[in-house]
Amino acid sequence: MECRHFGVCGSCRLNSDSYEGQLEKKREELSDLFKALYDDTFYIACSQESHYRARAEFKVWHKGDALHYAMNSLNRDGMVLIEQCPMVAPPIEKLMWPLLETIEKSKALGEKLFGIDFLSSINGDMVVSMLYHRKLDETWQNEAELLAMQFNISIIGRSRKQKVVIGNEYVIDSIDVQGRSYRFKQIENSFTQPNPGVN
Repeated sequence: MECRHFGVCGSCRLNSDSYEGQLEKKREELSDLFKALYDDTFYIACSQESHYRARAEFKVWHKGDALHYAMNSLNRDGMVLIEQCPMVAPPIEKLMWPLLETIEKSKALGEKLFGIDFLSSINGDMVVSMLYHRKLDETWQNEAELLAMQFNISIIGRSRKQKVVIGNEYVIDSIDVQGRSYRFKQIENSFTQPNPGVN
């Protein structure tokens, strides 16, 4: 995976290694951790090398009237403005840039917005959580409903002691195992497997 933010963005910590090198490093760490309990070879489920994350959290950085996705820097001494993120799943990558451009044009949606979290399913269902340092009012809700319709997504607005849900708070994923289909409800703001490809 190639990313122009490797080495500065705090999200990808093992970027100096190839995917195989990262996987081997993790295998060694786990083998060492469990060696007192399990001394055999671990089965390793390989992932796609890019576009694998179905859950992603970004800070929103305000620079004048412009909004940018941001992450903490690798050494935690500031922010890195994100111009690409090749680890996010295709539905998130397709949505994140036009979504931010649309939010930027709306004072009600952009004002005091400090974070955007994405949760997608394999089939493209999407919940977008928008995090604010202000109370969400009726104007915000009206604008958010239009945004949800425009992009065919569910939106959750969060502020201190406030949560406004437009659509669903979850996505549904399914996997087939030995001819049986299993459905999973992945709920926003809870732990979900961020890499559904390894399921």
